[in-house]
Amino acid sequence: MFTRMSISWNINQLSKMYNNGKISLDAIIQRSFKWEVSRQSLLIHSTMTGYPIPPLYTEKRDGVYFVYDGKQRINAMHLYINDEYALIDVPTVALEDGTEYDPNGKKFSELPEELRDAIKNYSLTVYYFDGITEEEVRSMFKRLNNGKPLTAKERAIANCTDIETLLEISKHEFFNVTCTEKAIADRKPVALLAKAYMMLNMDIDEVSFGAKDVNDVMESMSVTEDEKAEITEILDYAKAIYDVCIEVKKTIARRFVTETHFISLIPFLKRGLVERKTPEKMAKFVCSLFEDKVIISDEYAALCQSGSNKNSAIMARNDIINGEYNFFFDADSEANDAETETADVVADAAEDNTYRYGMRTRGCAPGCQPKDFTSFEDDPDGKYLNILIYNRELTDEELKEYELDKID
Repeated sequence: MFTRMSISWNINQLSKMYNNGKISLDAIIQRSFKWEVSRQSLLIHSTMTGYPIPPLYTEKRDGVYFVYDGKQRINAMHLYINDEYALIDVPTVALEDGTEYDPNGKKFSELPEELRDAIKNYSLTVYYFDGITEEEVRSMFKRLNNGKPLTAKERAIANCTDIETLLEISKHEFFNVTCTEKAIADRKPVALLAKAYMMLNMDIDEVSFGAKDVNDVMESMSVTEDEKAEITEILDYAKAIYDVCIEVKKTIARRFVTETHFISLIPFLKRGLVERKTPEKMAKFVCSLFEDKVIISDEYAALCQSGSNKNSAIMARNDIINGEYNFFFDADSEANDAETETADVVADAAEDNTYRYGMRTRGCAPGCQPKDFTSFEDDPDGKYLNILIYNRELTDEELKEYELDKID
């Protein structure tokens, strides 16, 4: 059972601890930075006027306080006393001399000294827990946020039993080059990985990306080492394909990594790896899908609109891409076969025009053989001194004069 203790920090102390790494806002279940400036401003106004602010909830681990509830408040206070934004939409403040002061449009350093001191010295209650388990952390987060609107993604992440593995994979270079900083901060790669996991490990007729369905999978999923290795290999492959596509046309590369398209292509990236398609070959396939204004087909485009998370839409997109994949690589195979057949015909023709003659009494030397020979070689059987290679047939006179035998 965990133990709970409390401590008090003022805002100045809190900001210094954050700068020194003693406070972490990167707890797995925490939300990303979402507060708009007006909401941050109202919090700062509360510190200037003495209104109460709810406690912060943290876990103390190895000397660091990991914040589970209070991230937005800490961020708002830390940014403000470091002059990162100016206040907006807040009431006036009564100063000690009885005058009313309008703080709107003012950064921290621009405030009167008495207001700066009020903010820096404002005392916050901090609860911290020792010996708390991951399951208890998730339960606490849900209880603390009871009644607060969490997004579907935030609920899924809060409930995920193997979030650490997904977060580790989400650091892959593929996401660094295809996602914005905000998307990474919002943990979009985690949501993508959960859906990729579903496409790889569930029958396609069971896959649905409705919020409840994804949440149910994340709550029960446990990624094995083999599954982790498979996903990582696919991301390596996808990164190589993306690099080729972006050299061809940036629009194609962006379409490739758009969530609906990328997740729909996951089974085919796996298939490409199994069939040993090079990244260049797969990039040509991707370009064939996304090079036109109408992506793949009107039917596919419609399946990416409203209702795209439904199983029926996922299955239909899968069928369409499967047909495109088979058509593209069957045609590619036929083209390769045609090239090979042409090369074989040329080789056969060249071989048909090759004539070999054995030199009975003298080796290959200037004046010792008819003109126009292309090369010579040793006789592996030792019957002849050398074997001459010609692209023409020698006459009987030449054979007699130079003591040559035709070798069939």
